[in-house]
Amino acid sequence: MGKTFRWLRNAGIGAVIATAGLGANAWTTPPEQSVRAQVKNVTLAPVHAYLSHNLEQQWSERAENLQTDTTTRNPARIILEERVKPLRESTPERISLDTYTQEIAAVLDEVQDNINWEYVERRWFNDTTSTYKTPQRQVSLAQTLINQANAKDLLATGYAEHMPRIPDRIYKHIGGTRLQSSLGSALFEAKLRIAGREYTELVLSRHDRLVSFGPWQITELAVNGSKDALGGANLMGLALPDSLRLPSKIEYVSGSDHAKAAALMHLYNTVRLVRSTTEEEFQQLERYATHPQVQLGIMLGHHAPRRAEESIRDFLKEPQYDLRHHADSSLHRHIDRLEAYRPR
Repeated sequence: MGKTFRWLRNAGIGAVIATAGLGANAWTTPPEQSVRAQVKNVTLAPVHAYLSHNLEQQWSERAENLQTDTTTRNPARIILEERVKPLRESTPERISLDTYTQEIAAVLDEVQDNINWEYVERRWFNDTTSTYKTPQRQVSLAQTLINQANAKDLLATGYAEHMPRIPDRIYKHIGGTRLQSSLGSALFEAKLRIAGREYTELVLSRHDRLVSFGPWQITELAVNGSKDALGGANLMGLALPDSLRLPSKIEYVSGSDHAKAAALMHLYNTVRLVRSTTEEEFQQLERYATHPQVQLGIMLGHHAPRRAEESIRDFLKEPQYDLRHHADSSLHRHIDRLEAYRPR
């Protein structure tokens, strides 16, 4: 079980495992039942203290790496001082995965219900010369594609960013399959129930060169209100009422902003896909708009936009095509992660 425990530690819940006393016998029951049962017995205070200290150390290192001089804006330093350090003395808001999923659903509904599609048409679809691929038809197709999105799929894109890929050896050990999502869901819920919402929404990517944090590992490529470098989520947020728009700076993203940024990036990838299709591809996309492979491809856009779009185009050429057949092997890993963590 040594390698399995090391994977769990890397998933960010090493302190949970240590405190809960999760041993080899725990794996004789279904993994999600085992993890959730152990979570109920955890002594929360020392775990919260350990995780807060560990998180603070990671943000401190990132802030130091980003610091160039005393006048340059350092979003990592701002987040560290204003959001991470106060966690030491705070009482974490512990919630269930069901509650978190319901909140994501509410945010997704809010975005979908308040999109100004007339603005989207003017901004994105009004430069066509095609007599078939008209602005109105493009809007209609984008609406159909967006309406396929749901909270569980959006959360799966977060799992795939927030949690590591589940190695084959763990699936083999627990008798699961590549499509099993229960273990991933249980581990994500362990973070929410033990470390709390604040910790989960401040988890920092260790490998991204940008400040990248939260369940969807949002960066300035998504949230940036600067006119000369408008982030994708802010750009699509212009289609929302002022009161529903995102902060203009990454360091002020918090709470429901994370899910809203993910929903807006989903819209951004959808609109870009519709806009960039040839007339033949557009007709095929209309025909297969509700096909699971199309929706999977749009979800993949959160991780690898260009390669995801290429895979959808391949599918439109040959509708029996499986996105796993894409030549880029890294896309296969993204698909594995999405399907492994996709709630059933």
